Amino acid sequence: TIYTTFGNVGGGANLAIHTWLLSLEQYFKKHNGLPRTLYHQIDGGPENANQEFLAICALLVASGLVDKIVLTRLPVGHTHEDIDGLFALIWRKLRDEFSLVPSEFVDLIKLALKKKGNVRVIDLLALPDYVSLLAGCFDKSLSRFAKEEWTVNQFIFEFDPSRPCQVKTTYRYYCSDEFFEI
Repeated sequence: TIYTTFGNVGGGANLAIHTWLLSLEQYFKKHNGLPRTLYHQIDGGPENANQEFLAICALLVASGLVDKIVLTRLPVGHTHEDIDGLFALIWRKLRDEFSLVPSEFVDLIKLALKKKGNVRVIDLLALPDYVSLLAGCFDKSLSRFAKEEWTVNQFIFEFDPSRPCQVKTTYRYYCSDEFFEI
C-alpha cells in the first residue's frame, strides 16, 4: 500500500503516524486482530523519530491492541533496504513521465511496481493533527532522544499491569546485544 498526499495536506509526524495506523487497521481487518508483538522499523527522519510517534506506540499498548512494540531506528546509511529499492523503482518510472492528474500519477506508480504484485495507492486528502493532540504530554528530558550522541536506537513498549498506564517503556542505545564502536 502506498499513501499519497497533496501539498496542502502536510506531512511530518502526522503523516507517519497516520499511515502506520492505517496499515495496522488494514492488517487488523484482514487477520481479525494484531500480532501480540509488533516490530516496527523507522529511519531517523524527524517525521518518524519524534515524541509523538513514541506516544502512539505507548497508546497502542495501553489500549490492549498489542502487548509489546519494539520500535527500532535503522542505522545511518540504510539506503539499500528493500523499501528504498521500491522508491527507486517509482522514481525511475516517474523521472521521464508526465502526469497531469492524480489518477495518471497512480497509474504510473502501479506500472512501476507491477512486478511486486497487487499495489494499492490511497490518496490522503486530510490528516488528523496528532502532534497538537499530544502537545504538552511529554517529559522534557525526552526531548533529545533522536539527537546526535543522545540517539536512542530502540524503544520497547510492554504491557505491565503494575504501571499507572499499564505500559513499561525501556530503551537501548543499540539495537543488538552485541555491538562494536569504531
